[in-house]
Amino acid sequence: MTAVSYVMGNEPDKSALLVSKETDHPTAGQVLSDGIAVTASPGIIGYLNVMFSSTVSGVLTCTRGSRTEKLNGGTAIDAGVAFAETIECIGGETINFTFSADGGTYKLRVGSVIQR
Repeated sequence: MTAVSYVMGNEPDKSALLVSKETDHPTAGQVLSDGIAVTASPGIIGYLNVMFSSTVSGVLTCTRGSRTEKLNGGTAIDAGVAFAETIECIGGETINFTFSADGGTYKLRVGSVIQR
């Protein structure tokens, strides 16, 4: 897979849909989509809006290099529930998402947040 490039600068960012995927689940623990490779000017932090839903329950995880975070406080996201969260990102990170269950289908949308 090839990571999607997300470049943050010193100017206000434009809103962009970086990931839009709706498909069958891969095997549990496998990445859900191409990663998001973040580049930024020094000292710049950005934010991404994440929306996820699945036809099966499980824990959604965000990985950035060697750092892994369980979203939703590590609590399983119930089947049929739309989960939304805003996460931070900095230059040099490649962000990936995994899910702890397989079978069924999922929808993942990740968009940049406009910075003003």
